[in-house]
Amino acid sequence: MEDNPQAVVWDTAQVVSRFANLARLAQEEAQAQETLCQEALAWLCSRLRPVPDEDWTETAQAVIYSAAAAFAFYQYTLAEESTGREDVSLGDVKITQKTGASSSACRLWDQALQRAAPLLRDDRFYFEQVGKEKARDPKRID
Repeated sequence: MEDNPQAVVWDTAQVVSRFANLARLAQEEAQAQETLCQEALAWLCSRLRPVPDEDWTETAQAVIYSAAAAFAFYQYTLAEESTGREDVSLGDVKITQKTGASSSACRLWDQALQRAAPLLRDDRFYFEQVGKEKARDPKRID
């Protein structure tokens, strides 16, 4: 039994497939965002808690894949919104840039992150005793 989530074989194609569904892109179009998906998966993997190999079920992996896809989609949406594209009209066809897509993508990412939270470390939390002063070393000058 090894407590190493890095021992699990991660498949970026799983993230790309989920990303394509979120972005409503064909799989071929989503492949252009493979690097974004790889980076999102790598970031999540770097945050994983040590979990015994036998606890890495397909369900746990699916949660991580979904969270990575949601993170990649959020980044993709932010990038798309930042391009500053204008609405385009071609004859009777009008293409309008969606507004508020990044806030929806952020909510999606937040929900996916909450589902993955039991598998992730939280280095933002710090616990220390409050109310008692620490013993001061008399040789130390503050």
